[in-house]
Amino acid sequence: MVVSVNTLLLTSYILILVSMGLEVYISTALALLMILTSNILSKFNITIGNVRLDDEFRKASMVRIGSEYLVQLVRFKTMNNISLEFNLGGFLIPLTLSIFILMYTASNQGNTALITTSLLIITSTLLINRVSVVIRGVGLAVPVVMVSLIISLTTMLVAIILKSPHQLWLLSYVASYTSVLVGVDMMNLGRVMVYNVRRVVVGGLNIYDALSVVPASTVLVTYVILRLLQL
Repeated sequence: MVVSVNTLLLTSYILILVSMGLEVYISTALALLMILTSNILSKFNITIGNVRLDDEFRKASMVRIGSEYLVQLVRFKTMNNISLEFNLGGFLIPLTLSIFILMYTASNQGNTALITTSLLIITSTLLINRVSVVIRGVGLAVPVVMVSLIISLTTMLVAIILKSPHQLWLLSYVASYTSVLVGVDMMNLGRVMVYNVRRVVVGGLNIYDALSVVPASTVLVTYVILRLLQL
């Protein structure tokens, strides 16, 4: 498992860096450095703040008074403060890479790349949110292969509509990272509250987290599909 995930990340990082104009040996060295840095930084979490979630539910109860029964509806209100933390290893490296990709595509491809990425993020976020699930004792989860295919196909569809430039796999990385961050982690805080958790760690599984694995797999899937279609 460790080898397969590291291989996935290494391959995707090299592909991204080479696509951005770096030599293969430099890209390989940087990719290895990024994975090593992720593992080192995974030991540290940064608390961003507390999220207060209020919930309300009602319960019917029956009270006997003599020979009569009285049904009353009791309303309960609960408040839960959740500590929102970011794991440096699972969050920071994908974020940094996404920023560099966005800067690169914007400088080389202009506003079209930014518009394409924005539409991809909005569409992918809504779609991924629908397939995300909460697993008690584990956290939030998404089917990696399904999500990667969804974002890849969405990328190509939006690109066809907008007549977007080449190297769409770069944009798919940014879109998948942002959509997982927002659609899975941020938009599901209310669902997590049901389990009375005290904290939520974004990127808490380090290189195994969806924030790392989904963008990496999406890049490779998008690249392979585009090459097969010769786009």
